[in-house]
Amino acid sequence: MLASLKTRNIGPSDLDLVFGKRLNLISGDNGLGKSFLLDLVWYALTRTWPNALNPRLKAGYPARPTDPARAKDARIDYQILKSGKKEDDTSKHARYEGVNEWGVKGSGAQPDPGLVFYFFPDGSCCLYDFQRSSADLPAYVLTQDELWGGMDRAKINFIKGLESDLVVWKKSTDEYDKKSLEMMVNILKCLSPRLGLSLGEPTVLDRHGIEEIPTINMPYQQNVPIRFVSSAIKRILSVAYFIAWGYNTHVKWCMANKGAKSISKKAVILFDEIDAHLHPKWQLSILPALMEVCGQLDSQFSVQYFVTTHSPLVMVSAETPWNDNNDSLIDIDHLGQSVSVKVKPFVKLGKAESYLNADQFDYTSNRSLEATAAIDAWKQASDAVLTMPKAEFEPLLKRLDQYVPKEDMMFWAGVTHVKSRRA
Repeated sequence: MLASLKTRNIGPSDLDLVFGKRLNLISGDNGLGKSFLLDLVWYALTRTWPNALNPRLKAGYPARPTDPARAKDARIDYQILKSGKKEDDTSKHARYEGVNEWGVKGSGAQPDPGLVFYFFPDGSCCLYDFQRSSADLPAYVLTQDELWGGMDRAKINFIKGLESDLVVWKKSTDEYDKKSLEMMVNILKCLSPRLGLSLGEPTVLDRHGIEEIPTINMPYQQNVPIRFVSSAIKRILSVAYFIAWGYNTHVKWCMANKGAKSISKKAVILFDEIDAHLHPKWQLSILPALMEVCGQLDSQFSVQYFVTTHSPLVMVSAETPWNDNNDSLIDIDHLGQSVSVKVKPFVKLGKAESYLNADQFDYTSNRSLEATAAIDAWKQASDAVLTMPKAEFEPLLKRLDQYVPKEDMMFWAGVTHVKSRRA
């Protein structure tokens, strides 16, 4: 578990954060460093940068000094909780011959964070497995195409891929294949409570009748080949598959090499833009569902989550599972020409509209830009609307008529009252 993180001279802002033991929910405008914060968390736990391990990724690049003239001051300090004790580590930046590298000066051997999953908005994903990590293969870092189609690495069967594995798992009698399939089915069902997605029977698409493709049983009772499903369903499929594949290959390796006691009982899940592609109804359920998923792995599993979101509906969904003792809200804001990153109290507001109009989303209006401007102009006129000349009053009213729907009866009731008083 990552307990804290401090940075100097990297990213949009220096950080000094203490994390929640369970959920860390990260909100903020585009371009302020939410994804970069997840990259830093990944680095602190794994001492790797995703893009450095797989340059085909379009994210997860190594951190660089904000001010190159002070490159020697660039550093990352972090604390990892191990057996109830915090262990300090520091990484300092070193640049030579155009290469950016980070050296680690810690208190000893690298702590074991368990399994670390990182899910990107474009479907790419990473898995760090402390037990299996080596100099040759520090972590599994895959683009969405590699996750689905498989990837060979140095002539080693690195990962068969979602399309192949789901067909194999359906037919296999191997113990771990059957467990992987069962786990994926359960995770998929958990992550899609509204749709209740399930795997159908494989089908053949090519005219030669050779290649079998997995299918998804959709709510309208049709089995759809997974290549044809929506971006949202593809992402959920990827998450369900990668967690099931990652955990069961971990268990299989541990049993073959180190025994049952080496099987991890902890994980960290990094999920960037958890609301991406999802219908509002799905946004309301995805975070609690994700927090239930690891119960499918082991009932004794402990998990720390780092989740970024742009969605007020995700904020609403966090209210029920929220625990002030274990969870943290990290808010990233503009402050003039600088960026502020702070842990703030999570105040339950009850409705998505309330979060939209609150500090987490910079008091964003829930109306169209034109309607907001028209209403602001009306409010600025205030009591003057009762006495202002007709030539000034009628343009205000015309603007409201044009942009504010009559269905907004509460607002129009006030306008009607003003009109009656003017008469």
